[in-house]
Amino acid sequence: MDRARLKTFVLLLLVLVNLTFLSFIVIDVISSMQRHAEARTELVRVLGEMGIAIDESQIPQSEEQALTFLSRDLMAEGRIAASVLGGSASASDEGGGIFRYESLYGLGEGEIRSGTFRFQLAEQEIALEGSEILLNRLELSAREPHIFAEKGYNRITHVYPLTFNDSLVANGQVTFTFCFMDGMLEEVAGTALWGSTQRYTASPQFDVTTALISLAGHLLEGDGVSRFESVEMGYYLLEGTGHLELRPVWIVETDMGAFSIDRQSGEIR
Repeated sequence: MDRARLKTFVLLLLVLVNLTFLSFIVIDVISSMQRHAEARTELVRVLGEMGIAIDESQIPQSEEQALTFLSRDLMAEGRIAASVLGGSASASDEGGGIFRYESLYGLGEGEIRSGTFRFQLAEQEIALEGSEILLNRLELSAREPHIFAEKGYNRITHVYPLTFNDSLVANGQVTFTFCFMDGMLEEVAGTALWGSTQRYTASPQFDVTTALISLAGHLLEGDGVSRFESVEMGYYLLEGTGHLELRPVWIVETDMGAFSIDRQSGEIR
């Protein structure tokens, strides 16, 4: 066999080998998809027998999440406070991890603690539609707000559920309080998701099947839940000494409110 024919034969052999491996991969992917589909169908059936309905399309795939710590960053807090209070603010250490800020232009004052903040604003014409602008100044990301009108208290509140790395933080939020009469912002307060980040592998972790069955068993005690509306991966915020801990959780929205299931400890909140 001459060199050209030998080269052609080797190339064809390599192509056949690659196609064989590719077929194995495709078969494995199809088989895995079938297993996941069967598992979701079985989960829907088991939950139904426990008295809880769920749409199969609302059951996500189980993926690993990192346990994340946020170490407090006083420089970042000062920068954010100045931005919110009109571009410049004086700072004072009140002790106990509490820092107070005051606008140099008389535009308001604020207080930041480990994990929380509150700013009271004056003479800043930030109307209802300005919430997104101020959210950017706070260097926070959030989903669409829940809006509440409290006529008896002469105010309107926009409550933004916070996200971290595009995942919902179950107990994180920012509240904007507006005057009911003129719609101007008076106060903004909420969760301070600021600081340097450290991520750690958090395993083993509860998969979605284990989490939903566990929650359903917990709810059999009489919370009146009859349907799981949505399920997603997210975080639950815990405050430590000098840091915040973002724990991986499954967040389940039900017809009677939201629950989170800790993916390491299994704790239901």
